[in-house]
Amino acid sequence: MSYGTRLRRARDPRKRARRGAAARQRPDGLTGREVEVIRLVARGMTHFDLGAGEARYKSSVCNETIELYDAILPVTARGFLAAPMLTAYLRLKRRVKQTPSLINAYQRVRSALSA
Repeated sequence: MSYGTRLRRARDPRKRARRGAAARQRPDGLTGREVEVIRLVARGMTHFDLGAGEARYKSSVCNETIELYDAILPVTARGFLAAPMLTAYLRLKRRVKQTPSLINAYQRVRSALSA
């Protein structure tokens, strides 16, 4: 059985605001999306695209990991000039996302800049 996107009935935004952030975080530490994926797996779903990136719930419901790769293939002179910079950016981005101290520092800087 394979599912695409599931449609849900629209919820009242005022109700969600009253519940607050604490209500959106379940006691088991799972988010609503994580609970929904686990529920669908329990109902027999065998194929579902969880999207790119790492998350704890993905490893709990999946027995297979598909590696994703970025391919940079310059075909113009400008592309050949930009390719090394783009490659360096993607490597830095991957390093930051995989290093907890770097991602925390990035989030602090981003919060400070947006304030």
